[in-house]
Amino acid sequence: MIYNFLMGYKSLGLNTYFMAIAAKKHKIDIDRANEKLKYLADVELFPLDTDVKLIPAFLHLFRKKSYNISRFYSKSFAKKISEKLSANNFDAVQFETIFMAPYLSIVKEKTSAPCILRQHNMESEIWERRANREVNPLKKWYVKHLTKRLRDYEKKMLPKFDSIVWVTEHDLQKGKNESGHTPNFVVPSGVEIPIESSELKTNKNKWYHLGALDWPPNLEALMWFLKSVWPKMIEENRELELHIAGRNCPNFLKKYKAKGVYVYGEIPNKETFLVDKSVCLVPIKSGSGIRIKLLEAIANKKIVVSTEIGSQGIPKKLLKSTILANSAEGFISAAKRVHDIDAKIIDEMKSNLIAEYSIQNTSLQMAKILFPSSDSSFLNKN
Repeated sequence: MIYNFLMGYKSLGLNTYFMAIAAKKHKIDIDRANEKLKYLADVELFPLDTDVKLIPAFLHLFRKKSYNISRFYSKSFAKKISEKLSANNFDAVQFETIFMAPYLSIVKEKTSAPCILRQHNMESEIWERRANREVNPLKKWYVKHLTKRLRDYEKKMLPKFDSIVWVTEHDLQKGKNESGHTPNFVVPSGVEIPIESSELKTNKNKWYHLGALDWPPNLEALMWFLKSVWPKMIEENRELELHIAGRNCPNFLKKYKAKGVYVYGEIPNKETFLVDKSVCLVPIKSGSGIRIKLLEAIANKKIVVSTEIGSQGIPKKLLKSTILANSAEGFISAAKRVHDIDAKIIDEMKSNLIAEYSIQNTSLQMAKILFPSSDSSFLNKN
């Protein structure tokens, strides 16, 4: 998501400095990332091991701090932030997610620039949903404990920002009660609109799932679908195919064998992967925020089959090409209903998407929040 905003800020003529934690688990090639981002902003990526560790996790049971948050704090990274702020005058500071909130006090010590939190999800809601779905009593208790600590942290930190930008109206309604008098806004995630997207394929038996496979809500939902839904779907239609791609694919999924299922892991070119597939699968059950992959599917003229949680935050006017399903029976029915969606509806959804979710439009909305009193030409002429 942040890459799209960096592109948008560049198009608006903003000079941006981008500091980010490169979490070990994401296996980011820092040199490659720097090469890709250097045309959009001055970039500094900081490698950090944010993996869950047994001893710190245990010790946090006896502390009032959130272990979810503590894993993202580094004294070395805080020092780098302090040095950068001391050497430069910034007009605004944008924080990406509540996990960067531990650095808020450092930033406020060094600058009077407004500090804006862009919150992708209501994080405690994600964990609450996971706790409710957990069947193991011990795990359920532990996830509830993590949820409470995280919610307490959100309540403590949200009011300390100058403004909060949510990705969906749903999350704004959840979060504004915890943010005191801090102004709250909604700015959706911008989507890069393909210059030439493929036409809707007549073969609607080719489905795909595209998303980070190390993110628990994605992996949990996908495994549920493969075990509880796919065998029944393939029994009814032997021509169905499901193509699965995403970064950090676990070994057990790479080795998964089932008729019609193809697992690729990380792919070098998303456009090539999408070109011959018609239906985007979004079976997520415990996430929050907005599904950027669903919006990208609409931009690429795909039909979407999603749970209600997967479509959360997306206006109904964009969901005419989306079939909602929450159960195995619902997904089986959706496999038949995809044939009722024609190219005219697909084109209409893409046109609606461009009007509201283009990178330029969403970046401009965000810029007006970052610089509310600015008389800069890029704000005046848009």
